[in-house]
Amino acid sequence: MIVAISAMGFYSNSVSSKAIKKELSEINVTKATAINRAQVNLLRLRLILGRYADIDVADQNSEATTALLQHARDAASEAQRRYDEFEAVQLPEGDSRATYVAAIASAYDTVMNSMLIPYLSSMNPQEFKQQQAQIVEASSKFDAAVLDFIRFVEARGTELIAADARSSRDAEVASIVLLILSLLATLLVRRAMMQTVVTPLQGGSHAFPASCQGRPDRTDRG
Repeated sequence: MIVAISAMGFYSNSVSSKAIKKELSEINVTKATAINRAQVNLLRLRLILGRYADIDVADQNSEATTALLQHARDAASEAQRRYDEFEAVQLPEGDSRATYVAAIASAYDTVMNSMLIPYLSSMNPQEFKQQQAQIVEASSKFDAAVLDFIRFVEARGTELIAADARSSRDAEVASIVLLILSLLATLLVRRAMMQTVVTPLQGGSHAFPASCQGRPDRTDRG
């Protein structure tokens, strides 16, 4: 029974620790960090492209403008790299976070692949200005999808930690109950041994001297 107590505590702590590590660290934190960095670089890309669209036509071939375009390409590359990191962390089948991930994927595809990347290829300032309102709207939808995901995983993390705390308390109570039962079992076994083994032996040991005293002495025989 003592082994059962130890095993229960070990199993409970092991399962809880693995669940917390995988969901909070390997999935939630990794995904949240990656998508936040993708979001930052996407915003950086938009701002750079907006600055380029405001440059005079005469200055579009200047050294400073060339450097600006390189910064835009770097931001786009980094945003995509971070988004790929976000997508690389797989969720279990039927996971409740899948809906939020799908919303992010759809919003990202719209703003990045349907709007910013084509403009980055053409670099037509007039085209960017014409689509700026749509770009802002699509970016807002992406930001909202990211925020919904972050809020959900934070709430889920809090719920998981609370559930682990409850599980640990339940394991502690069960361990105490088992310990008490183990002590009771030990007392019952001891009592049974006293009644079936020790007490009869003690009775036999008291009778033995009396029988010896009543035995005739062989030396008195003629």
